[in-house]
Amino acid sequence: MDTLKVRDAKDVVQVVRAAIASDQPLEIVGHGSRRLIGQPMATNALLDLSALNAVTAYEPSELIITVQAGVPLADVLSLIDSKNQQFAFEPIDTAPLLGTPGGGTIGGSQRKPTVPLLWF
Repeated sequence: MDTLKVRDAKDVVQVVRAAIASDQPLEIVGHGSRRLIGQPMATNALLDLSALNAVTAYEPSELIITVQAGVPLADVLSLIDSKNQQFAFEPIDTAPLLGTPGGGTIGGSQRKPTVPLLWF
């Protein structure tokens, strides 16, 4: 299986468009902490988003944070905790269930692209 590592969002668009054009499925992973959930993918390529791991903007007073999909959830939690903030929801930690280290990435921890924050 080919592993396609991307550097930025433009790379992701290019890889996804090529997969669509060739009618080939992609397995998309960040750190792979949830790969054991569900059935294995029948694919020839793995799209690795782990390099997309930056916090691109954080406005604590506005309760807004913008992160890339590959940012470790623990890093985001540490950052917002330093400003006495928390998520408006409790991200699921599958580590005890799956026996994988860490809490995975922000992209694997939620379904919505916007993460609401609470201030306390």
